[in-house]
Amino acid sequence: MKKVFYLGVLLSVFLSGCVAAYNTNIENPEPNQVTEKIDIYFTKRPVQEYTEVEIVEILSFNIFHQKKHVLNKLLLKAEAAEADGIIITDFGYINMLFIPFHKIECVFINYSNDE
Repeated sequence: MKKVFYLGVLLSVFLSGCVAAYNTNIENPEPNQVTEKIDIYFTKRPVQEYTEVEIVEILSFNIFHQKKHVLNKLLLKAEAAEADGIIITDFGYINMLFIPFHKIECVFINYSNDE
């Protein structure tokens, strides 16, 4: 009878699953030459006309990285692509072996010069 009880508990845990939530606070990167050139958008969109240049996903597999390190890496990639701005579509985590790694998905944009 005990075996059936433990089997029932084990099945209920596996079938019901587990829910975890992670919050990502929006942090402005540290001011430097790159952040002065590239605009960053999280929830708002640019008022100017723009064209989407590239969809980018940045993952950090360094457990010592913070969100600002990943954002600075993204800014350097945007500068290399000569983007005028970044629209961040997802700023979160990927869990691997119970370790959260930072992930940013975004779109590089260039402003239209139709003035």
